Formats: sequence, structure tokens, C-alpha cells
Amino acid sequence: MNDELIQTVLGSTVLRNDPTVRCLLQSYNDGHFKLSSEAMRQVVLDRHDVLQPSELDDPVDYDALQVKLRLTGRPEYTLATWSSIAAFARKMKRLFPDYRYALEYRIADDEEFAIKLQTNGSRAYFDTIGFRVIPKHSLDFIKAILLIERNLGKVLFRINTYQFCKQDYQRLIGPNSSTSYRAVHYYVWFGTEIVEIQLRTPYNNIWSNLHHVMMYKPNSTYTADDCAGILALGEIANINIIDYAELLAYTDH
Repeated sequence: MNDELIQTVLGSTVLRNDPTVRCLLQSYNDGHFKLSSEAMRQVVLDRHDVLQPSELDDPVDYDALQVKLRLTGRPEYTLATWSSIAAFARKMKRLFPDYRYALEYRIADDEEFAIKLQTNGSRAYFDTIGFRVIPKHSLDFIKAILLIERNLGKVLFRINTYQFCKQDYQRLIGPNSSTSYRAVHYYVWFGTEIVEIQLRTPYNNIWSNLHHVMMYKPNSTYTADDCAGILALGEIANINIIDYAELLAYTDH
């Protein structure tokens, strides 16, 4: 157990009073896990072929892809567009039933798209319709990847942060992203729309939601102790014994 990490988390008033954080800390405490997050990341990467580099992970030139796909603005959401999105949502619900997965989705409105375009350039065209899949047990994380790759045949590319080291985050994701964030993102061409599908493990999802509102896109002013606490919690979430032990236990063949 890393007492220093736990004490840093508990030094944040916001975090120490959050019941989900207490649950995560208890799980980490019970696990007696000794490997560093970087060592654990490599073990998981070595264990699963689907997390290793593939042709889907080639570096993405968003500008070139935008021109190739003739993307000129936020899609016009006509009745046909909404019908297409609804059909995709139904397919996602069949693939990821609610007794095994939490399924969330969002669609950027005109104002949100304009902000994304100003902040991220051409990448905004690939970030207007998004689904998030969180397995209720980490054991189902690899299965979710396989379900997408075997059932959604028009995958344009993916961004798999399990492959990233610290330098990769600075270069590919951005300065506000934490190296504790682990997820797999698929970008799927469905009808006339591009859909992002984001997969997270349960405990990393808890941390990611907290990091999003406290540091990535803060919705309030937080103290230095709060910020230090969320970074320490990310280190804990990234090596949590439940998430990673189940990932290592899963047989994908």
C-alpha cells in the first residue's frame, strides 16, 4: 500500500468526503498492489493483443481525413440523421446490455461544436457524436473491445491510450490530460455520421469524471490540495487491483 498516495488524496476535502473515492481507496488498500502504474500498464498491454498497436492506431491527420470525407461543418441534424443516430444507439444497446455495461451518449450542439473547432481544429469533426461504454466489471473491458471490432465494420481509426507513455500524452492528447487516463476510443463511420465510442474501466471512469470537473474542465475553483489529491487518485485508479487483476484474468481467445 502506498500511504503517501492515500494521504495526498485524503488531504483534499472534496475527495475525502466523496463515497466513490472512499470505495476506490478501500479497494486499493485491500489489494496490497506493489507494481508501479507504468509497470502494470506494460503487463496489461503485453497480455492482450487487442490493446497492442494495430493498423487502426496509425497516426491520424485530422485535416487530411476531413478533406477526404468532405466534412465542412457540424452535420445538419435532419430527421434522417436522427433516425440514423437512433439506429446506431439501438445497436449499441444490443451489444452492451445494461445489466453488464453503463452506456452514455452525447451530441454536440452548434455552440459546443464551434468551441471544439476553435480549440481542437479539424479534430472537432470527429467529436460531435459520442458514446461511452463502461463495463460494470473490468473483466468485460476486453470483451467490449472485441464486440466493437467484430460488429462495427466501418472503424476509421482508434486512439488507445494504454499504449501511451508520458511523452505521448503531451504530444498526442494535450497538456491538460493526465497520464493516469486510460481508455480506448474508436471512430466509426455510420451512415453519414462519424461516431466516437469511448471505453473505460470502472475505477478509471470514477477518477476520469472527477478529474474532468476538477482539472480538465473545472466547474469551480479548487485548492492546491484538491488538485494534488486528484492526481494521486489517478495514480491509484490506474493501478487498482480490481481493474487490472480482472484484465489480466480475461482470456480473449
